[in-house]
Amino acid sequence: MSDITTLDNGALEALRQAIVTEQARRLTLADAARIVTEASTAYATAIKDQPADDWTTLTTRTDRVGPNQRVTLAGIEYRNKSGAWLPTSAGPAQDPTSIWWERITPTVPTVTRPAWSATATYKVGDECTRNGRAYRCIVAHGAAYAGTWGPPTVGVWTDLGPA
Repeated sequence: MSDITTLDNGALEALRQAIVTEQARRLTLADAARIVTEASTAYATAIKDQPADDWTTLTTRTDRVGPNQRVTLAGIEYRNKSGAWLPTSAGPAQDPTSIWWERITPTVPTVTRPAWSATATYKVGDECTRNGRAYRCIVAHGAAYAGTWGPPTVGVWTDLGPA
């Protein structure tokens, strides 16, 4: 830089303004980490007790899903572990196993089914297990038929897969 004593008043004032602006910028940067921490804490506190939003409802709007916000999709609750997302972009619907979303509810609910019994009476909707598989009754029947109508009898039981 040249000798500032040679600057006219306008140039000297411009230089003074540039120095004041730079000082303010440096103070702001020095305080930025504290401001971000306070804002993040306030945001997390504000959304902590809010119920999870339904993902399919969000995708019809332009709301962003913020960090730590919870959403539900097909009965499963997720928490956003990253930045803000538009619901039409990278959400649990597009990538439910990504590093950006934490699954809150269990993958498969625990279902306890009794073992099939030849002496039991079954009504439509009853479930049981037999030979390592789960079945749902689709035709009500009593013990008189149970010996011949037990799972996997087609038309009486629906195979639900491994027990």
